[in-house]
Amino acid sequence: HISGDIALLLSKHFYQTGDIDWLSNKGGEDIASCIAQFWASRVVEQTYENNDNDDNDDEDVFYSIKGVIPPDEFATGTPKYSGVTDNPWTNLVASKSLLFGLKAQQI
Repeated sequence: HISGDIALLLSKHFYQTGDIDWLSNKGGEDIASCIAQFWASRVVEQTYENNDNDDNDDEDVFYSIKGVIPPDEFATGTPKYSGVTDNPWTNLVASKSLLFGLKAQQI
């Protein structure tokens, strides 16, 4: 979750300051893009097993992040420190990291 937390702070900094020079020329875009690439590499596409709606295959797909250590580092899964799947905070900052990484490349 830490890299996602960093990307969240990068995006907050940019949106509050509007500092395009920092984003484009001083490493902001590079860091945001690298963090987004990291999260993109961790995402696994999955399908729902018992979905009665066979009309639309897109609804059968969802994305998951497995084996993360959440902010509550004591809740690390079983066996100990194996990580958890789809921690809400980690998924939130991962999605925001992906969105900001894309936005940073477009500016």
